Amino acid sequence: ETLLNFLRLFPTSSFHLVIGNHDILPSEKYQDPHLKIHAQPIAIGPLLLAHEPTPPPEGVLTICGHIHPGILLKGKAKQRVRIPCFHYSENVLILPSFGNFTGLSLIKAEKNDFIWGIAEDRLIPILSPPVIG
Repeated sequence: ETLLNFLRLFPTSSFHLVIGNHDILPSEKYQDPHLKIHAQPIAIGPLLLAHEPTPPPEGVLTICGHIHPGILLKGKAKQRVRIPCFHYSENVLILPSFGNFTGLSLIKAEKNDFIWGIAEDRLIPILSPPVIG
C-alpha cells in the first residue's frame, strides 16, 4: 500500500522498478499504471537502470542499489558514526537503501570515487576528487 500511495502523489510520472532480492511482495502489490516492472537491467537514454552494480557501456551511467553503501566517519576523540551514502565509481552510481532495516555495507573508496553521505535531511559531500576543466 505504501508504494502505491507514493506513486499516486505523482500522477504524471512513470516509475521503473528493476526487481531485486528485496522485492518479495506478491505481484499484485506492484500493480499500478505508473509503475513499470523489469526483471533485467533496462537502458533509458544514457542511463542503465539495474538492481546490482553492472559495468555500463561507454558513455552510459549505471544507477543501481543492492549494496546498501555506507561510510564510517571518525572524529578526533574516537567518535564514530556509520551513515548511508551514495557511492559513485567508474560510471556506476550505487544508491543507498530506502529503509532502516537493511543494514549498511561499508565501502572502501578508491582514488577517483565520489561519496555523498546522508544525515537526517542533508546530503553531505564526503569525498570528491579534484576536477580539472
